[in-house]
Amino acid sequence: LLETGLPAQKESELRVATEERNQLRTALDSARKDATDAEVRAEQARSAAAGEAENLRTKVEDATKTASEAREAMVKQSGLRELADAKATALEAQVEELKERLQRRDTASESAAAAAALEASFELKISELTMQVKEEKEKASRASEHLAEYKAVAAANERAVTELTAAADKRTAEMQAALDTATAEATRLRGEVSEVQKSLRESVISGEKVHTDFATKSKALQGQITKLGAEVASLRKDAASADERRAAIAKDLAAAQEAGRRA
Repeated sequence: LLETGLPAQKESELRVATEERNQLRTALDSARKDATDAEVRAEQARSAAAGEAENLRTKVEDATKTASEAREAMVKQSGLRELADAKATALEAQVEELKERLQRRDTASESAAAAAALEASFELKISELTMQVKEEKEKASRASEHLAEYKAVAAANERAVTELTAAADKRTAEMQAALDTATAEATRLRGEVSEVQKSLRESVISGEKVHTDFATKSKALQGQITKLGAEVASLRKDAASADERRAAIAKDLAAAQEAGRRA
């Protein structure tokens, strides 16, 4: 009974331990895959965050550069407008001076021909100066238009810088949150992998202990069986010797009885 019962019990324990190890190995493979997938997602989140941050940074730099260039152009156009206005004002002053000189001149001492020539000269100079005044005012007007255009460009790009910076801050916060989540998930899953590995090691150790206990107890049982077998053989031998002695005694008794009857 001992010889059949104990192995059956231990075999059942070994089978349960083996099934448990197989289940743990399957769980370990699954946990490792989940952890690897989570780490891939975390890396993808990091890569996407870096890409978006770089893209937004480039846009901010471009908008900042454009706004700065527009501001520089505004300063230049403002200077051109001021220069053109100053030239126009100076030329207008010359025109007024020539007109006054033309009106104040003394024609009594001049011949008709000289007076006509001088007047024609003044009129020509006044016409030339007036044309120059017009050109400078047109330059000032164009400078004003360009100034307005560059001012609008600068304002638009400065707004873009503000908006892009806010968007970058918001997106960075969102991507950081996603990255933190993915990293935390990867860490959690790696923790699960460690727990499953620990359980698997414990199961292996437990299985080895069951196997060792089984082997030890089987060896002890076999020793007991061997010992019992030897004892049975010795008892059988002793019984056979006793039977032989009983037969010899019986034989001797019969011979003695026979001898008595003859006497």
